[in-house]
Amino acid sequence: MAVTGTNISLTLRNVKGSELTYSELDANQSNLKTGVENHSHDEFAAVLGTDDNYVTDAEKTKLVNLSGTNTGDQDLSGYSLTSHNHSLSTLTEKSYNSLTDKPTIPSIAGLLDETAHDVLDHTGLPGVPAAYTLPTASTTVLGGVKVDGTTVTITDGVISSTATGVTDGDKGNITVSNSGETWTVNDGDVTNAKLAFDGGALSGFRNHIINGNFSINQRAYASGAAVGAGLYGHDRWKMAASADTYTYSTTTNVTTVTIPAGKILRQVIEGLNLQSGTYVLSWTGTAQGKIGAGSYGASGITGSITGGTDTTIEFGPGTVSKVQLEFGTAPTPFEARPYGTELALCQRYYYQETYAAGSYFGGGYNANTTISQQYIKFPTPMRIAPTALQQSGTATDYQVRHGAVNTTCSSVPAFNNATAYGCTIYMSVASGLTAGQGSFGNTSNSNAYLGFSAEL
Repeated sequence: MAVTGTNISLTLRNVKGSELTYSELDANQSNLKTGVENHSHDEFAAVLGTDDNYVTDAEKTKLVNLSGTNTGDQDLSGYSLTSHNHSLSTLTEKSYNSLTDKPTIPSIAGLLDETAHDVLDHTGLPGVPAAYTLPTASTTVLGGVKVDGTTVTITDGVISSTATGVTDGDKGNITVSNSGETWTVNDGDVTNAKLAFDGGALSGFRNHIINGNFSINQRAYASGAAVGAGLYGHDRWKMAASADTYTYSTTTNVTTVTIPAGKILRQVIEGLNLQSGTYVLSWTGTAQGKIGAGSYGASGITGSITGGTDTTIEFGPGTVSKVQLEFGTAPTPFEARPYGTELALCQRYYYQETYAAGSYFGGGYNANTTISQQYIKFPTPMRIAPTALQQSGTATDYQVRHGAVNTTCSSVPAFNNATAYGCTIYMSVASGLTAGQGSFGNTSNSNAYLGFSAEL
């Protein structure tokens, strides 16, 4: 290609249509060659970008194919050769900043200077503080935690102490010191009996006395009355001799029993509920008490119990309420269990059904024309199968309901047989029953009841 003329300009057009004037050339053919040579395809790519925003791949190829001799066989179609009124002597090389319609390249000044740091270069960074010993704590200084006389230190974020006298498994040895005064919890003072488990001070069912507040009274014992069959008044509590009496009163849900002079009130605790060890007996009132064969004493007395052995708790004359027997040597506040729970505990030893007039009970059939057999189910399994039946003592308090008829009994209900879960009874009438017909019991007045005992 021959290039002639005095005012020639090589103009490149980007894909957006804007003119990119690279330089001004004179008519000398060699100068044109030199201008192109000195700015080869790679340099154009570096300046104008390799993402085709300014020069297409085809145009880059054309620039690369420009020969050193410029023989005229290069295809410069697509480029605009436009006359310009400039002298060849004004040929200058333009910088990237001279280009129009170009992107802005972010500045990286300072990123690579001598003050910059590689992410793995720790020089110039703050150092890790050395080990620091906290000051001694006082009433005016927030300082170190004292452990057996040694100040705790913090090294590289790790709290440690060289304290001696504390080993793995220790339960206590806690010392708090202030102005020379020291309070110490010794290892021997921290025991399972004082913890909130294994019958400890805060555990549930730690009280081995049942009905310690005298709130359950299934037999309906009246204050001052002679004790009845089995010597029992309130549930689980019995007098030492027949016809003995005691009085009681209830205020704000606390029942206080008064034991007369020369009388003894007892409770026998089932051995299945006891483990071997020392127990403490506590109560509110003036009466003296004792554990098993031990001596009488005021509230807080202790005694030894052999596990699995029935043990008697006993009180002499005076007042007594909130009775508690627990494992250990130190009494704790009285454990007040829910009424329903306490009732169920009592019914393991005695169960009584008390009826209003016209109440139905049991369920069974007529064995013949004069005997109705009824089954009574116990609400909780009893300690043993009862062997007798307690009732009001008056036959006319009871009736047999068969069909649509109530027939009054001719004798009181009688015990037949029982298990720990229920009992069958016989109800007899003079006549009128139909053998094989279903029937159940009925009461003619509020005196009627049925009682079953499995007391110790």
